[in-house]
Amino acid sequence: MFDTINPVSLIITIASLAVIPLIAVTATSFLKISAVLMILRNAIGVQQVPSNMVLYGVAMVMTFIVMGGVFKEAGERFAPNGAIPDGGTQIIEAIDRALPPFKSFMLKHTRPDYHDSFYETAVKFQEANASVPVNKNDLFVLLPSFVASELAEAFLLGVLIYLPFVIIDLATSSILMALGMMMVSPMSITVPIKIMLFVAIEGWAKIFNGLIGSYLG
Repeated sequence: MFDTINPVSLIITIASLAVIPLIAVTATSFLKISAVLMILRNAIGVQQVPSNMVLYGVAMVMTFIVMGGVFKEAGERFAPNGAIPDGGTQIIEAIDRALPPFKSFMLKHTRPDYHDSFYETAVKFQEANASVPVNKNDLFVLLPSFVASELAEAFLLGVLIYLPFVIIDLATSSILMALGMMMVSPMSITVPIKIMLFVAIEGWAKIFNGLIGSYLG
């Protein structure tokens, strides 16, 4: 059995499979959703609740909601009629067939100015190294453009999320100073208040719906 294994094919297979988690994290909505949830947790002031694993799990579930159609199409392209590729070259070809749905999704949610900027940078490197001409929709141009766009959007949403909580922090600190209670930690008061307000306005549902809805436009 082991005599029939091609070492080169095995290495290519393992390397190809290692690319899949990278694409799943960077070429999907997981990046922005997980970043916003992390910012939300810091804004509330609870550093370990929910835990990172829980937030990543929630982000993955929401990613499946947003990317369900893309995953389905990519899966059908990767293994048409359920025929899973079993060799290194076949896996590389299958991954190449599965990329167009992800490229379409990334292109739709990439800022044009970021896309143009990274394309111009890629062209400069191509000219400097006299390499193969660069296409604007090549993965190594589109992927960093999409990542930068998603991070920019996540931080913009993070600022909007942070503002109400910052106002609560400032108001509480001012009240404590006015009462001469400088020795009382503001966080011991603001964290319960922020949690109660967040729960009262059904914050989780609004955040989830808002994040999912940001990909409908």
